[in-house]
Amino acid sequence: MNKEDAELLWNKNIIKLKNRRIIDSELLFDRALQIKESVFKKYAKPLKKDIIFCQCEVNRFMEDKGATEYIDKECTSTSIYEYAKEDIYGDEVNYILILKGTKVLYVEGLTREPEDYEIMLPPEIHLDFVEDIGSKKKDVD
Repeated sequence: MNKEDAELLWNKNIIKLKNRRIIDSELLFDRALQIKESVFKKYAKPLKKDIIFCQCEVNRFMEDKGATEYIDKECTSTSIYEYAKEDIYGDEVNYILILKGTKVLYVEGLTREPEDYEIMLPPEIHLDFVEDIGSKKKDVD
């Protein structure tokens, strides 16, 4: 998605939130980008060791055409929990290696879904594909 498309989507969502009276003032798209950058600079912490994170998705992107690396121009949401909200994020799971020293933003206490154990990765991160475990449904007892 390019910046113009992202801004259009942002503005549509702002209008919806205002109409539902969830917010009472607008946050301009460019200002939101500035805030995002400052939050990462101030609060992101470097990993002390290599860690495998999970990224759930509805449609495959890591496996397409034999890709072993994924580069996201924006923030990337991952989790240490492979079953994070399958109904929202999808049940196609990738294991991704995040190297020691990579700055991450732990947001599990800030989101409305704390059991997702969400970690945000900074823009322009290079993600190394570890394993495509495909569709992995939670076992029901």
